[in-house]
Amino acid sequence: RVPARPAEAMAAEAPSRDDLGRALLEAARIGDAAEAARVLAAGAPLGSVNKGRWTAMDIACQAGHTSVATLLLDRGAKLERRNFERPSALLNAAWCGHTELCRTLLDRGADVDAKNRYGVVALMQATGDDHVEVVQLLLDRGA
Repeated sequence: RVPARPAEAMAAEAPSRDDLGRALLEAARIGDAAEAARVLAAGAPLGSVNKGRWTAMDIACQAGHTSVATLLLDRGAKLERRNFERPSALLNAAWCGHTELCRTLLDRGADVDAKNRYGVVALMQATGDDHVEVVQLLLDRGA
């Protein structure tokens, strides 16, 4: 966790970019948008990844943390990633049945037909995992 203000405390022991990146990933995991905003403001790299190569956006979407995902998008996170098993935020959210997050991602321009490297799209993932509300949303949005 990044030290709280005052500025002197931060200057005395400024966290490294790696520390800030880990703090961002943790904030995404637990759904703490305020902490995510704070570490981003302190210089956390938006593209930080964990050992599995998951970004904060990937983690937030898998966990269904709409507020964190929205913040990350506002700060420049990408809706799509290339060369990754689940290349889209939408595929991650659909995989886990997060209807409201899927709606937010679609409203922000997510490609309803984005495929992973195996050719799987969000509709296939949601159908296979019996996420009926997500399936209906995706169909309503043109899948």
